[in-house]
Amino acid sequence: MPKEKQSLAFRLKSYVSEFSDSNGPVFTTDGKILYCKLCDSKVGSDRKFNVQQHIDTAKHKAAIKRKQNQNQFVLQKTQQQLLKIPNQTTLRKGYVNDIYEDTLVKIRSFIFGKKIWVSIDETTDSAGRYVANPEGVRHDDILLFLSDAAPYMVRAGKSLNIFYTKMIYVTCIVHAFYRVAEQIRGHYSKVDKIIANVKKVFCKSPYRINCFKEKAPLLSLPPQPIIIRWGTWLKAAIYYCDNYELIRNIIQSFDKKDSVCVDNSQKY
Repeated sequence: MPKEKQSLAFRLKSYVSEFSDSNGPVFTTDGKILYCKLCDSKVGSDRKFNVQQHIDTAKHKAAIKRKQNQNQFVLQKTQQQLLKIPNQTTLRKGYVNDIYEDTLVKIRSFIFGKKIWVSIDETTDSAGRYVANPEGVRHDDILLFLSDAAPYMVRAGKSLNIFYTKMIYVTCIVHAFYRVAEQIRGHYSKVDKIIANVKKVFCKSPYRINCFKEKAPLLSLPPQPIIIRWGTWLKAAIYYCDNYELIRNIIQSFDKKDSVCVDNSQKY
């Protein structure tokens, strides 16, 4: 009975497993190429001999030596620092409370009699204390109160005017920018889907990243916007506007059966 031929992905995964060392896998793969993490380079993987040949190269051996030296250096430094740091129980029981009280005294003495502004959110510590603790501060000395534009914060800011009569309450303009950016994103749902799906196409895929660099060597990889950072989505939209045809051609060159995100991206 003829021996069944192994798939490329299975063979590459077996290389990753076989050539691991005590520190973990030396290679990584996305199912299409084998990548050496120590040398930061693609490795020939047609045969097991090619992988072994790479391991025997001077470059790879030097990378192993460099990694070992780095680990030894970090270990030595860590051990030296640990000798100087008291036990956490000692710090918690003998120092934390005193440091906390001393810090409050310093802050209160520094701002006493001075006009101040307050920036606050709903954050509390493990004891339920708020970030802003105006105890000991004269109410007439607080002139400005800054918060985000969440409805409950707006209501709280207006209510505080009763106690701090000279206080001016303003909301953060960056939060307003974020809400404007969200409105813009909401009007361009198709663009949003393109950005989200193409972001997934190149995420953790050395093979697709290499293909992109070969076909567009002068163009940076598609940006990976973070929604809560309002400017990143707008920059991504401009990027796709300027390079749409090139990005589309690269995406169309991938096999849609490889991944759902590739299939979804090719629909646009």
